[in-house]
Amino acid sequence: RTDHLIGRNREMLVLEDQFRAAGSSFVVISGRRRSGKTTVLMQFMRRHPNSLYFLARKESSSRNLVYFRRAAADFLGRDLGPASDGDWNRTFREIVSRTGGQKMVIMMDEFQNIGQKDPTFPAVIQYIWDTVLKGAHVMLVISGSSIPQMSAQVLEYGSPLYGRRTAQIMLGQLSFSKCSELYGAKSAWDQVMFYSVTGGVPKYVKTFGGYRDVYSAVEGTVLNPDSYLYDEVMASLQSEVTDIGSYASILGSIASGHRKLQDMADDLGLKQTGLTNYLKVLMDTGLVERDVPVTDDDPFRSKKGLYRIADRMTSFWFRYVYPHSDLLGRGEKEKIMNIVRSDLPFDTMRSAYVEICTEKAWDMASEGAWDLIPDRIGGYWGKDVSADIVGIDYGAEAILVGTCVCSESPAGPEVLEDLRDVGGRLMSVTGAGRVEYVVFSISGFEGEWPDDVDLVEGV
Repeated sequence: RTDHLIGRNREMLVLEDQFRAAGSSFVVISGRRRSGKTTVLMQFMRRHPNSLYFLARKESSSRNLVYFRRAAADFLGRDLGPASDGDWNRTFREIVSRTGGQKMVIMMDEFQNIGQKDPTFPAVIQYIWDTVLKGAHVMLVISGSSIPQMSAQVLEYGSPLYGRRTAQIMLGQLSFSKCSELYGAKSAWDQVMFYSVTGGVPKYVKTFGGYRDVYSAVEGTVLNPDSYLYDEVMASLQSEVTDIGSYASILGSIASGHRKLQDMADDLGLKQTGLTNYLKVLMDTGLVERDVPVTDDDPFRSKKGLYRIADRMTSFWFRYVYPHSDLLGRGEKEKIMNIVRSDLPFDTMRSAYVEICTEKAWDMASEGAWDLIPDRIGGYWGKDVSADIVGIDYGAEAILVGTCVCSESPAGPEVLEDLRDVGGRLMSVTGAGRVEYVVFSISGFEGEWPDDVDLVEGV
């Protein structure tokens, strides 16, 4: 096992199954930048050398054909001649005619780049699949990092390629438990601190893992003009949207704590209707998510929705760097670091710890930790009561209520008074007949605790 494939075993198994399948196979891989798509492809290619890898450029279809024919010539070990002597269809036929009976793999990375320049290109590949590849001993892998473009060109009903794929892989962020394997022998506190900035993006996790603490990592990467992370967030945003200024303003507003639509509109001096289309685009790209209380049966119609930035590095950057770009431009990064040091452990880190504890609660539930099996686990917020973790078991008419103590000091039993009050209120909200309690504490516990409360230390 290699570090860069931690947490990607399932994806590799899907690829292996598709490779072993009889006949042809067509795999679509999508995931945001830095999610590890190309790494997975390269590792799969090392296992199966009879593979042709091609990276699509943000150029015309004709220019990409030139590059593709060069890659094919290297793969076949012979010159295919100038692109003017062939087209996409003929080039694929030349490749397939030389498989020699052995299953081959053709990988087209960042596929959406060609379709953005030439909207007819997906139809070209559809024709090639139907007439050339489908009947051959070939595995076609198409991957891309623009989720909206990949959906439009490959996955949606109106796409020419719709229904052709034999497997689909969506590379999301790694869970905290997988990230912790890359952090090494750091304390639970430090691991959560790191995760609060990097999230589960493999590239960011590996980059930060080489630093002794999160502050030196931020200073050495995000605030360092020589690091790829210095302009990573804005470069990523620019690759997804056009009116970058408007989207940056919205992300900045969310990062500063304006998570309700009305609060966001007031902060930006706009009407709510002027924000909805922008937010839809941000959600389509996977940059923004909308949370609703775990008790809401119809999330789309919920009036309690709160928007949040899904990518933690993006959230960190728009919370701490974007509002102080003038300081960064003047080289006064120590002033930004002072803001980070004073705020990160008490706000950004806590939201990350709640996310981690929610993941842990699902794991514990699957292991039978409680006398209930939750159908849902999430947060709850209402007019008079809120809770970090609520699990609802509709069949048993029971709920799980938990709190996450993110402090450098151990948690004492005094937190139970509020927790039991919350539990009683949520029994009324959910109609549950009983409630079980769990307390997560990153720094452990002190004092005497009753037996009816489960205690979970660290991460």
